[in-house]
Parts: sequence; C-alpha cells; structure tokens
Amino acid sequence: NGSKKLSMDVKGLELPAYDPRGVKGHGLGYATSNRGGCHLRSYMIAPEILGIPKKLDRLS
Repeated sequence: NGSKKLSMDVKGLELPAYDPRGVKGHGLGYATSNRGGCHLRSYMIAPEILGIPKKLDRLS
C-alpha cells in the first residue's frame, strides 16, 4: 500500500533478510552505507559471530 509506517528501510532501500538488531555492526553498516540497507557493502555478521581472524605473518 506504499505506507512508510510499515516498511523497514534505510535511505529508501528496503532491508534484506538479515535483521540488524542481533548484530550491532551490521546495523551500523546499514546506517552508514551510501547505499542504505545493503548487505553487500557491509557484511559484519561473520566477523561479529565467528570472531575476527588473527593476522598471520605471511613469511613465517
């Protein structure tokens, strides 16, 4: 019906299947992305849930 009261969007782009309420960094990515609610620009689900991998010395 075109109602903005019922839509979940950021900067006019409707949110994808990933709900940002569980992963704070993902919500921040939606809010600060120049595209709006796009999961392709800021995908913070894996690093927040699985942890950020440690940097390895590539010469060791």
